[in-house]
This record gives sequence, C-alpha cells and structure tokens, in this order.
Amino acid sequence: MSNESKSELNAAFLAPFLIETVEVFEVQASTNVSAGKVYTIDASESLTGDISGVVGIVSDHFMGSIIISFPEETFLEVMSKMLRSPQTVIDKKIIDGAGELTNMIFARAKTTLNSKGMNLKSALPGIILGKGHHFFVAKGVRRTVVPFDSDAGKFSVEILLSNESAVSEANSRRMKILVVDDSEVIRTMITNDISQMGEFEIHQAADGQIALQKIQESIEARAIFDLVFLDWNMPGLDGINVLKSVRANKLLDKCYVTMLTAEGEASNVKIAKDIGVNYYLNKPFNRKKLQIFLEHFLEVMKKI
Repeated sequence: MSNESKSELNAAFLAPFLIETVEVFEVQASTNVSAGKVYTIDASESLTGDISGVVGIVSDHFMGSIIISFPEETFLEVMSKMLRSPQTVIDKKIIDGAGELTNMIFARAKTTLNSKGMNLKSALPGIILGKGHHFFVAKGVRRTVVPFDSDAGKFSVEILLSNESAVSEANSRRMKILVVDDSEVIRTMITNDISQMGEFEIHQAADGQIALQKIQESIEARAIFDLVFLDWNMPGLDGINVLKSVRANKLLDKCYVTMLTAEGEASNVKIAKDIGVNYYLNKPFNRKKLQIFLEHFLEVMKKI
C-alpha cells in the first residue's frame, strides 16, 4: 500500500474516533478537548500512561484496539468533572471511568464506520492501571497515535490495526442499496434521507423490469445489492413478482428486501413473508421510520 493510500485510510478510519472523542468528553465529562497532530510509532516503541481504557476492534478481516491513556492528574480531573465532586485518588470507585469513556467513543465511532460497510463488532472494554505503564505490541501492527489537549490535561488515543490492507478494502466498500418505486418523489425522498444517514451507494429503478436488470448487472459485477427497497404496486412487473425472482436465485440469498407499500392488510403481509421478504415498511413513512429501519438493518448485517 502506498504512503498516500495509507494516509487516506487513516483519515477515513480515524475521523470518527477523533470526532467522537471530542463529543464524548464534552457531553459526558464537561471537558473541552482538541486533537493534536496525528503520528505513527513503531511496534517496538511504547507509550506510557497511569490508567488506560482498552477496547478491541474486531471485524471479519482485521483486528486491533483503541486505547485511551491518561496521566493520573488528567484522569482525576476528568472524573471530578464527570462526578461533579473532587477526586484525589484513583480507586475502585472511579477506575471503570476509563473503560466507560473508551467504550462510548468506540461504540459511537463503530456506528459511523459500519454505515460505510466496515462491519465492526462489539467488544468488551478493559482497564490497565499502573503508574507509568507501557504498551508493547507484536511486530507488523500499525500504531497510530492522536495526542489530545484539554482543560483537564493531556491524554492520548491510540489505534492499533493488525491488517491495514484489509481495513482499506473494507473502508472502500460502501453498502449497495437499490430503491425500486414507480414514484420519482418516493425514490428521491428515500435516496436523500438515506444519504444523510451514512455513506451508501444508492441506485434507483422506476419499475420491476429495470430493477431486475440492475440486480442481474450487480450479480455479473460480483457486487450484489445489500438492500432493496421494493414497491408493491407498480405498472408492468410488480414488487411481488420481483421478490419471487430475487428469492428464486440462490446468489441473492443475502440480499435484504424491504417491501414498501400501502397494502397493510394481514393477508398481503403474509403473502410477502411467505415469498421471503425481510421487512415490511408501510406507506406513509417519514425520515424517522427510515432511520429506525436502517438501524435495524445494520444490526442484522453485523450478524451475517
């Protein structure tokens, strides 16, 4: 991988962690923070801290960790702000604060990255306690460090990645969505709303025949649609017959199909479910309903 590609990768992958670090500290700990210049260190080098929160980064193709390391005085000041009372010693009452802050940052960054197809999985936070402790990692692990300054003191966020080329591949792949509806207004509304909820590759089809053509093209390109919004009532080939064609093709088993329709009768719902629809979104719907569905869909995709 070229240095330029690595730089682009770091920017795309690190950005959510930087953004969420600022957000979490400001909201949860009433602490204003600012990021310094990002740099990398060799696996043989080490950072020090007095207390650190650690969360594993796990995906299908790479592994790593996010580590937030505090000097004692910074951590005590942050905890004093969180608890709204002076903290003068790192004891059992407050040590889990390091893990909790790290976990919040990871969870929020994970949501952003998974909307781009990264498929990061949840992991349990841990805490390392010890004056001036060091981190050493295996050879080949890329270590990226972000120093932070704050009105509570200095601290650092470190991202460890074991397979950067796999991160680059995952980061470059956005989930593919096909919106099928004979109403241009509905297609545009869904496309605009979904685009504001994450980085997706969105295609449109005005009828069932065009939808099947686009789906076939995605098969031939080995880039099958992850999600299809499918209108029930369309002129020519309707949504139910498109659904039948999709479910008849084993190559499309992982294609998630959501039926869009005003046909909310129980009998129609049963028909669609029997054929193999994954979700039923009744018209009319608004952006909030789309957001709730998309969050559900992303959770389902994590388990596939």
